[in-house]
Amino acid sequence: MARGSSNNCSNSSSSSSSSSSSRNREEIGEQRSIMACLADDTLLEVLRHLPTRYLLHAVALVCRRWRRLCESRLVYELVPPLWTPTYNPWGDMTEGRILKLAKQHASTLVTIQLHGLKQLNGKALEETCMELPHLHHLEVVSCPQFTVADYARISKNLPSHLSTLVLLNLPQNGIVSNTSDISSCDDFIGTLQKHCQSLQKLALDIFGSPGALDGLLQACHGLVSLNLNSNTLGWHHVGCIFQSCLSLCELSLISALLDSNDEKDTIPLNKTKVFNSNSLSETIPNSLVSLRLYKSTKQSFAWESEPGVHLLRARGQQLQQLHAHGLFNSSWYIIHTLCFNLKCLDLSHSNAQTYVLTKLEESVIVRLVQQLKKLEDLALPAATDRILFELGGHCPHLSKFFFQGHGPGLQLPAQSQVTDFGVSSLAQGCTKLHVLSLEGCDKVTITSARALAFHCRELQVLQLMGCRCWTDDAVAVLLPRLGHSLLFLDLLACPQISSAGLYGMLQFIQAHGTSLRVLAISRALFASSRSELAEMKKLVPFLDIRKGHARIDWTGFYNSRPWSYL
Repeated sequence: MARGSSNNCSNSSSSSSSSSSSRNREEIGEQRSIMACLADDTLLEVLRHLPTRYLLHAVALVCRRWRRLCESRLVYELVPPLWTPTYNPWGDMTEGRILKLAKQHASTLVTIQLHGLKQLNGKALEETCMELPHLHHLEVVSCPQFTVADYARISKNLPSHLSTLVLLNLPQNGIVSNTSDISSCDDFIGTLQKHCQSLQKLALDIFGSPGALDGLLQACHGLVSLNLNSNTLGWHHVGCIFQSCLSLCELSLISALLDSNDEKDTIPLNKTKVFNSNSLSETIPNSLVSLRLYKSTKQSFAWESEPGVHLLRARGQQLQQLHAHGLFNSSWYIIHTLCFNLKCLDLSHSNAQTYVLTKLEESVIVRLVQQLKKLEDLALPAATDRILFELGGHCPHLSKFFFQGHGPGLQLPAQSQVTDFGVSSLAQGCTKLHVLSLEGCDKVTITSARALAFHCRELQVLQLMGCRCWTDDAVAVLLPRLGHSLLFLDLLACPQISSAGLYGMLQFIQAHGTSLRVLAISRALFASSRSELAEMKKLVPFLDIRKGHARIDWTGFYNSRPWSYL
């Protein structure tokens, strides 16, 4: 027995010594790394340029030291994943868990994006903001529990060095009717101009009395981006904004008064200057590159009107982004003649009905495409083969392209004027495409798939909803060349895609892997391919397979996740 116990002791001692020696070897190996020569502060300066999500999911796995630095001193942002559903961007994480994480990393946290949190209220956020001394960027979007009073409450605890504030939560679209809400709005704006004079980006969906704008502009004259939604602001307020914010790069204003030419709307806030259509153009700052002037949340004001023509004639050549939702009018002609340096142009509309371009409309868009050779992001209400052909010939830098309306649910406009010829011409000329939506193109076939696979090697998002001629063979053609670039693939309402096509996709993933993050298929295909999809999930745990709906809405380039982030 004694001999056996001695053997056990020797075995345990040898095992403990071997484990300690292996642990020492790990530590020695880490210390021998060339990065061990750098002090923690120096290494932090290098790593802080990487996104927080990448730091925690990849960099932290390198070694123990890097994990310690990443988890304790490099959590700078708390943002939802890029490809989560629009209505629930945080997934299973609750409001309490997110705010608790914010408090845990209060010593380093710089950015918080609170999107789509149904139970978040002003009191909880107020308590959290009080514990975040380094907060620079705060976004609260689509949180229905927020009220006008909550806006005023959290503004009192925002840090003075805050540079970004985005509050877009209220359903009334900027219309404040009762006296108490107007008073709360004015208190909120007054608190901002006293405590947050370092603001560079401001987005609000409310505004009280027009007189509050003058004080805000004088206090926050360093604004670079301004987004306001209020039916109390008119053209003279646009003039005041231009005159006060000399470094303004981006302006978005939604107000019904932009469609008004009444004299009563030309009285300035500070009573020192009247801004009419002529003098307005003289106040536009040289830094302005992005413009979005809407009369409602989904419709641009008429750019062919007198203020619009004067504005574009004076500074249209310096604009790089122009958002102009709405159906065809002479605005398209004004834009193509006066804004020839645009990189982003949004002419899409909120009408999900089938829209067929007339010959005149097609000709105007063709001339527009021929003129705007620097385009990178383009959205049209519809398209034809001729338009796609001209895009391929004149816009080699095109990166994101949509050509359909948008609306609720699964309403889908047909695009019967687009065939393989147009898609192939687009692919041959626009080889830098990252995002392409072919929704409703019921005439495109495997020929288009071959062109995209051969020419567009950087394609990340491909939406094929309603492409009724897209087959299993077309999917098989895409994967060998795009399997490691595609992140989002929408195959909804493609009746010729079967379980055989998904099995071919599974075989490719088993052999080569994939970068795919989201795969959207019909409910029927999901039910008939459960085994193939289960194997895919085992091979690619991060793959989100969505049935019946892709759950990522397209509502234009402006403030539309993930299209405005890519």
